[in-house]
Amino acid sequence: MSRLVLCGLLVLNGAVINLTAQAIDDAAYPTEDEVIDAQQRGDLSTPEAEQLIELLRLGIPAGAWWQANLIPGVTWFEATAQLWRTVNPNWFTINETFSRVRSYAHLSYAGDLNDRQRHRWRMTLNSNLDNGMQIRIGAVRELTGRERLIQRSLTWRTTDSLATVQTIRLGTAPVRIGLGSAVGYRGAIFPAAGEFDETTLSSPDYGGHDGAQVTFRVGGRSLDLLWTHRRNDSLRLSGAVVSLGDADRGRWSITSTWHQLRYRTTSATQRLTLSAFGRTVAGSTVSAVEGAVQITGQDETARLAPSLRFEGVVRRTPWTVGIDAWWVDDAWLDISGSAVPSRIRRTVTVPNSRFQLSDRLAGQVGVVVRSSISLAGSLMFNGDFVGSRLNDDTAHFDVGSSLRYAAGQTTYTIGWLSRHSQGLASPDRWGGRFEISQQSAVLRVTNRLEWRQTDGNGEWHQWSRARIVPATDWSIHLWSRFGPISSTTEPRWYGYIETNIAVDDGTRLGLTYSGLVADDHDRSRTLISVDVELIW
Repeated sequence: MSRLVLCGLLVLNGAVINLTAQAIDDAAYPTEDEVIDAQQRGDLSTPEAEQLIELLRLGIPAGAWWQANLIPGVTWFEATAQLWRTVNPNWFTINETFSRVRSYAHLSYAGDLNDRQRHRWRMTLNSNLDNGMQIRIGAVRELTGRERLIQRSLTWRTTDSLATVQTIRLGTAPVRIGLGSAVGYRGAIFPAAGEFDETTLSSPDYGGHDGAQVTFRVGGRSLDLLWTHRRNDSLRLSGAVVSLGDADRGRWSITSTWHQLRYRTTSATQRLTLSAFGRTVAGSTVSAVEGAVQITGQDETARLAPSLRFEGVVRRTPWTVGIDAWWVDDAWLDISGSAVPSRIRRTVTVPNSRFQLSDRLAGQVGVVVRSSISLAGSLMFNGDFVGSRLNDDTAHFDVGSSLRYAAGQTTYTIGWLSRHSQGLASPDRWGGRFEISQQSAVLRVTNRLEWRQTDGNGEWHQWSRARIVPATDWSIHLWSRFGPISSTTEPRWYGYIETNIAVDDGTRLGLTYSGLVADDHDRSRTLISVDVELIW
């Protein structure tokens, strides 16, 4: 039930957002199995796969839609509070069966028919109480046998928008202030404990904020106070945040942070950050700017590290252009901020320790440009550019475009993509695709055929998805991916058939049969999954 799948809207825990069709990324990962397979074949890095799996498991709560930046090909523009989706607006849905307004408990169990020792389960509880309290708990077991807590939080929110105390939260939560330079969703900074014990209870395996948060309102101003504390067997991260901003329109904020990262008994690395965020609206042009200065100190030394982030969206009928640009100093230490939409990632060693940190910020300059033009009637052109550079020897660029034509209940899309890397392990690639989507009152079918040329080797990929709704309380989903088809590799196939039934207003049942057929027998698997969701 919890998946990134083909759908016409992005549904984020009950909040529905229309998506803008764009051009670049060509990947779709409807289940954890697809994400893991993409990681194993090199399409996703380990941190990217971990973040996508976290979104599949927990969804994106309303108010944290910027987490959609973690989905390949999706850009969330804070300036306009709007999502831009590449390729086609019918690819992604997150936790489509979850309701944010009502309480729910979700239990999923899957077993491997080829190996009875391999099974997994996932449990999620979201209880909304009458007094403004909310309790969220999540835990998982993977096919490898690893069990751990992935979220736990207790939140109180007032219903009075003018009350002095607006929110009190203890535990895990996605938090971002401004454009996320100082405070945002970074992803897991270090490995969590692998089993249920004292460590995993105090520090769940979660990539966002974990600690305490209190939000005050004083007149037209908002004041956020945050404290974070995370640890595992060898690392300890502590931090404090104070942020003052515009409570009504979110037009500005000033944020100060302090973080300390300690490795075993070695000296701690400390970081102080001061950031300022502002948003302006001038006619059909909306822009947001955030500047930050970070002081990174190790022992008795200190280094000033500035950064700058800009977002702008311009609308002039019949076209729209969105820009996301950034510049980050090389000394910036990526501990608590949101990563930029860059494919460049490097490993840095934290001073005074042997701890290595996966970094997607320090030393980078880059830009994302999304464009959409209505040519005539139902014909839409979309063009994208994503470029980032670390130094003269390391850079990555994506350029793509698509034409989308809607004729009644049928939509045709033709697109191309060129991807070039310099100084990175990822190979250059270019390709094209053709896609047809048809829908009726009870049936929606999408088929895509794609050609990829990578380092002189060509391969075909084929995706199909169908959603059948024979009754209001019954739905059937079918998904199939076949490829790569080439002369040098054996093709893989992954697919599933899922049926969801609403037994009554408070009970939903799901049954899924999925299979992965790969050239490596150890990676092939057949799973039966059972989902039970109780809503009250």
